[in-house]
Amino acid sequence: MENSNKNIAPFFVGFLLIVLVVVITFTKPYLAKKGEKKESVVNLSQNDKKVASFSAEALFQELQKNQSLVLVDIRSNEEFKIEHILDAKNVVLIDLEGFLSGSDPQKKYILIDQAGVESQNFVKNWKNKSGDNNKVSYLEGGLLSWKEKYYPLVALGDPYSIADQSKVSYMKSEELDKLMTSGEKFTLIDLRKEAAFQEEHLKGARNIFLDDLESKRNEIPKGKKIVLYDKDGLWAFQGAVRLFDMGIFNVYVLPDGLDGWKQKGLETEKSAGS
Repeated sequence: MENSNKNIAPFFVGFLLIVLVVVITFTKPYLAKKGEKKESVVNLSQNDKKVASFSAEALFQELQKNQSLVLVDIRSNEEFKIEHILDAKNVVLIDLEGFLSGSDPQKKYILIDQAGVESQNFVKNWKNKSGDNNKVSYLEGGLLSWKEKYYPLVALGDPYSIADQSKVSYMKSEELDKLMTSGEKFTLIDLRKEAAFQEEHLKGARNIFLDDLESKRNEIPKGKKIVLYDKDGLWAFQGAVRLFDMGIFNVYVLPDGLDGWKQKGLETEKSAGS
């Protein structure tokens, strides 16, 4: 009996060793792949840190609290005019490096293009050249990702767009004439260029050129009616759409513009010295 147990013991130990070898043999490739996968994730994460970026959600939240961010839209001027994020600056790609080289070192610049590809590539190259990872970053997925989240944009103002038409209220010349003599306080804005304004304009109007409306919006008094006009009504329509997109809603458009006003024989004036 003792001899029998002595014979079984070596056999049992040998069997365990075989099982252990088999387990190690079959699990080694899996463990190796798992280790490689983990390592690639770490490397990818480290690579991401090299190129600073914002998701649409993160950028939207950061803009609510951080006044040092500067949005730089690198698309063409035509694309930028059609729609862009509020307060973004339009600097085309060919001029971007010069713009950033002379920019404020205390501010952070977020690059925006249509899909995020061009801006990502630029940030990579910028880091390699300057070694600066904190100054410049980009919007992941570009403007498309921003629009997918329905975050606000400032639109050009398309008179054939039902959406843009819904943003605009109108005031006829006769209504504006009554308003001007009623004593009610309101703001009248001429959106034409300064030279045209100096030559002739509505009494009491102030001049803000259409393209400057976004940058000068804080100069417009809030809480009372705002009436926009131009030569024939188109720029006024576009101005009303833009103000709506900026969160200014009590806005009216003179649809016939200065031309229609004059045809009705209503009063205009010239600037002093013109």
